[in-house]
Amino acid sequence: MILTEELEDENFQEILERAKNRIDKIYPAWTNYNLSDSGMVLLELFAYMIEMQQFHIGQIGEAHLQAFLHLLGMSKKGMCPAKVYAKISGVKEAFFMSQGTKALADSIVFEAEETAYIERDDMIMEEVRPKWYPFGEKPESGAEYEICLKHPLKENIVHTLYFDLLDKYPVSRNMIDEEFIPLVKLKLDYYNGADYQVCEILKDTTCGLLQSGILQFRFEERMGETEGNCRLRVTAIGEYDTAPLLKEVSFNMISFVQKNTIFEYQESEIFPGEKDFCEITAKSWNVLHGDTRIYIKTEKGYKQTKKFASYDREEMRTFVFAKEIFGGLSGEVTIRLVSGSPDRKIGAFIYKGTGMPDQQFFLPDRNVLGFSFALWVEEDKNRGYYIPWFRVSDFAKAGHTDRCYVLEEEKGILRFGNGRQGMMPKGNIEIISYAVSAGKGGNIQKNQMSGFDRERRAIALHNPEGAAGGEDTESIDACFERYKKDMEIKNRAVTYKDYEEIIKKTPGLRIKKVKVFASDVLENTLEVVIQPFTNHRRILKNDVYDKNVMHFLERRKMIGTRIIIKKTEYIGVSIRLEVKVKSRYVDVGTRIEEHVRGYFEEQMDFGKTIIYSRVFGFIDSLQETVGIHDLAIHAGGKNVMRDDNKDIYLPFNGMAYLEEIKVQCIRTNE
Repeated sequence: MILTEELEDENFQEILERAKNRIDKIYPAWTNYNLSDSGMVLLELFAYMIEMQQFHIGQIGEAHLQAFLHLLGMSKKGMCPAKVYAKISGVKEAFFMSQGTKALADSIVFEAEETAYIERDDMIMEEVRPKWYPFGEKPESGAEYEICLKHPLKENIVHTLYFDLLDKYPVSRNMIDEEFIPLVKLKLDYYNGADYQVCEILKDTTCGLLQSGILQFRFEERMGETEGNCRLRVTAIGEYDTAPLLKEVSFNMISFVQKNTIFEYQESEIFPGEKDFCEITAKSWNVLHGDTRIYIKTEKGYKQTKKFASYDREEMRTFVFAKEIFGGLSGEVTIRLVSGSPDRKIGAFIYKGTGMPDQQFFLPDRNVLGFSFALWVEEDKNRGYYIPWFRVSDFAKAGHTDRCYVLEEEKGILRFGNGRQGMMPKGNIEIISYAVSAGKGGNIQKNQMSGFDRERRAIALHNPEGAAGGEDTESIDACFERYKKDMEIKNRAVTYKDYEEIIKKTPGLRIKKVKVFASDVLENTLEVVIQPFTNHRRILKNDVYDKNVMHFLERRKMIGTRIIIKKTEYIGVSIRLEVKVKSRYVDVGTRIEEHVRGYFEEQMDFGKTIIYSRVFGFIDSLQETVGIHDLAIHAGGKNVMRDDNKDIYLPFNGMAYLEEIKVQCIRTNE
């Protein structure tokens, strides 16, 4: 929140007294300070004007705060709908479910994010294993995992498998984003009765089974059987840092977004050329069940046409156009399909623009999704043609010829410009894309989804996990707070510590430790050593980790700085220990070994010296020990040195780990 301070806090009387006290120095001849004096009347008038000016200067309205945000390069975040995966069950016969199919969680509406083919319930053979490693606990490139099916999948259909993964490792994987270079790619095969054939993978949100998500695929030939079942084979190509751990693999896990779409449009480009007919396919639930109008883009705007035919197939509607309707148009032609829900037909939201400045209209709903909102105007001087207008956050940068508007999402208010900043619409203002959302209120709890709205099939729906990501429209105060928090986040690397903190945040990786050094040989060069978390595996054979780090640093390092990633040199340490222990402890040797392994796991860092006395003191201070008879520490490797104090010095990229420990215990009653 911006802190406001009063520039001047003098009131009328204080301003007047200050002015009267200055009269003697400025004009000593003025001696009559009575209110009857005309000069005193003028002083009172000016004091009043100063007090009013101070009051108005001290007022900071929303427009001022918006301007300050623009200066900071910030803008308010719009409303964001929640998302959730939900499982469809009770399916006896497969069917298509269209994008936008509406489901309910109490009275909150969710919509399917995309068209999906819903399989029968009993497709995957049940396996009694609550959690398992599909590629083994130490997967190698080329490792395979088979999914056994009771029934064959249909060919030439997009199928969707959902993988629910468990992340139980102590070092969490950084969130995966578009900058991430995959560690592993999946290859999917199906058995056609003779051998395995490759499936076409259309989407993999699991990023090679690194996170929970879906795998969409299809194949062309019929599926066959082997040993009484049908099979899919998943192959991992690449090297995992940690083995993926599966909780469940299933069909019919569908992604839903929390919104209720009233109007929407789909824009497509076609090339009529010499074709007699052109087709456009739409997959939306509103297209199938509501009203749809077709508009063709011309030089004057979009013009409606009724010359088309349509047919339905697999929860999709295809529109067919004869080339005659494109007369006068050449090359690429833009067609816009505008659809409305069964409850509200196209044209239900039409407002009359008067051509006056600062027009304002109240929409039927609050919490309107800004990114799903669109309108166009049928101007009085251009009847029959519709021109799209675009949305802006405010009119500060708009010119007098800009066809723009402001949408206040949370209030459901539509505003237009004043003729100097933003044009003033005159004609029919028609909303062609409109959706509402509950925002933060859409973050429902698990198992809160109850079923479908208007779905007549006897099927059930439930969400194993709660919805997430729903946010209300950001307030101006919250935007300033976000700016302050963003300023604390390091996005540019200057110091060694900056580089280390940024590298640890590299998307998609599990990084346990990192160290940055200045090169002793090259100027303006930093050498980086990284210890990935690999669950006790020491070395990653490929260089994908290094590529991810270099790619992530490219836009965050100082210009002219060269980065070299050095391979970590793992130094195996062996310990021989003879120790006197308390007799009341069971398996005391194993307990001491675990303590020492934990010490090396936590205390060691790149290039850190193994100080003999510290290891000795650590073991000697354990509650199980009484005293140490003998302690020998050995380490071998390139550039490893040892001094007279038995301390072991490592190279700068060396990382010590406990390779072997032998403990001989002497029990005592002390």
